[in-house]
Amino acid sequence: MFRYKLLFLLLILFTAMRCHDDDPEMIPIPATLTGVELTHLDNTGEVPVLSQEHRVKAEAYLLCIRLIIDTGPYESDSFFNIPTFIDAISKIDIYARSDSETDQTSGTLVSDRFKDYPLALEDQLYDVTSTGELLTQCKQTSLYKAMLYPLAPGRYTFRVVCTLVSGKTVEADSTPVEFY
Repeated sequence: MFRYKLLFLLLILFTAMRCHDDDPEMIPIPATLTGVELTHLDNTGEVPVLSQEHRVKAEAYLLCIRLIIDTGPYESDSFFNIPTFIDAISKIDIYARSDSETDQTSGTLVSDRFKDYPLALEDQLYDVTSTGELLTQCKQTSLYKAMLYPLAPGRYTFRVVCTLVSGKTVEADSTPVEFY
């Protein structure tokens, strides 16, 4: 009986001390942010879906910010390749424009009304720029922002501005969306 316990202990010990030199490492590949695509999602159901006719309940609005990257001759879809920005993203700002002339939020920065959607969606990237860090790598390409503090009912267009460390900006305007 003592012999079996000793053998079991040795098995555990040798298994825990095994070297993992054969595990592949992630390979950073140079990437450049070339554009941004914006999509309106409706989060009233179990999972977010594309908004029908660009009408969304303001409390259930989700903005998808898809980063378009260029990795040049490198293959970015390989599991072991991690696109690493040559010029990292330092800030992602969201602006709202309203068709209503009485709306005071028209043309203003509304990033503080949005929060990262919980990490649960495919190809989802966490926005580290909201905590002051640089976004340097992007294996996933989409940021999902849920509106915490809804805007007044009406028709809005959002502008997303990605500011790079060099000071350059990459911007995109959304199609109009109507909140009810």
